[in-house]
Amino acid sequence: MILLQDDFSWLLELGFVAIIIGIVLLLIWIWAIIDILKRPMNGLMKLIWIALVIFLPFLGVLLYLFFGRATNNTPPTRNNRY
Repeated sequence: MILLQDDFSWLLELGFVAIIIGIVLLLIWIWAIIDILKRPMNGLMKLIWIALVIFLPFLGVLLYLFFGRATNNTPPTRNNRY
């Protein structure tokens, strides 16, 4: 019985690694949703990005990181001159 337990100990380690990876991916997913809600963009764009992130979790987060955040990095314009 002990021999059988030693043969499958790698399976427990693999499950632990999968849980850690899952937690990290969940945190990145939550961060992406919070970042979308905080960014200054119109409501329709927020709705589209949130829908992409929710319905396509991994791909939606990658698309948002590469395309969604890049389009919102325009510097603010100066309306008041000193």
